[in-house]
Amino acid sequence: MEIRKIEPRDFVKVAQLENENWTLASTPHVMDSSAEKIIGKIMTGTTYFLAVENDEILGILDYGPRHKSEFGRHTVTFGIMTAQEARGKGVATTLINFFIDFAKKEGFKKLQFK
Repeated sequence: MEIRKIEPRDFVKVAQLENENWTLASTPHVMDSSAEKIIGKIMTGTTYFLAVENDEILGILDYGPRHKSEFGRHTVTFGIMTAQEARGKGVATTLINFFIDFAKKEGFKKLQFK
């Protein structure tokens, strides 16, 4: 399994995966994703990491500094999602471990799950 940043070719697949997983059973507010919305999030500072195997997106971790004040710049907020067929196979654990290492290198001191 490879962890990498999102690429333009991934936008539609990521939106499909988000739409498949954002249900009333998984989140109190069902959202509608699209390639355009993902591009908009990237343009406003959100970064996406993908867990990929054999060109299949197994999981998504997105993050962005949510506290713009000087006192909150050490904090980063992230979300995570796994494809249904990849659940129970360590995808989320791999993404979280990758992100913890990444966040430390970037100088973040506090992680918040969204």
